[in-house]
Amino acid sequence: TLVSKATTLRDTLCDHVMFTERVRLQEIGELYKSMLERVKPKPKDETELRDLKVFIKDSNDVILNTVDEVAEIHKRLDSLAEFGALISRDDSVLKWSTMLYPQTVEKAYLSKQDDIESDQVKFLDKLNLEKDNFEHLIEKFQGDVERSKSLNDYANQAKVVEDINDVVDALAEAVLQGVNFNDREAVFELPPTD
Repeated sequence: TLVSKATTLRDTLCDHVMFTERVRLQEIGELYKSMLERVKPKPKDETELRDLKVFIKDSNDVILNTVDEVAEIHKRLDSLAEFGALISRDDSVLKWSTMLYPQTVEKAYLSKQDDIESDQVKFLDKLNLEKDNFEHLIEKFQGDVERSKSLNDYANQAKVVEDINDVVDALAEAVLQGVNFNDREAVFELPPTD
């Protein structure tokens, strides 16, 4: 009969809406879980710290978008009651738990923010100590360069060349260390070291 066909069509459409929304809620739940997992590890260096800060900043927009999307999903699922379709208990739990995830993520992010600030201070202290030690090394290099200029013992030419090559190699490493300092300082938005 026409009524049974209409009822079958209604049930099929409602089932399709429930299935589609369930899948999307599960995807959003997985997204939130991945966000929580991403902020768990402690950054090992300045680059990881920077990447974590960028991730948290960027994911705030994602959270705002998913909050709106979940609210729309709730409206669609709630509207199914008008057609006599009830969502299952599991779907109801999924619906509400997905709505609570942003608060859980926000708490994790706020907690991580304290850790980030602490890590930033530690990394800055370590960087400053390394730069101080580097300054002493540069002073030593200046002495080595001056000493190399005065080497004129041609009888020990091989030794003189070896000493000069050692100074050149050490200076090349120092240049790389300077670049490393500048990269690390950029993470903290500090002016580069000369």
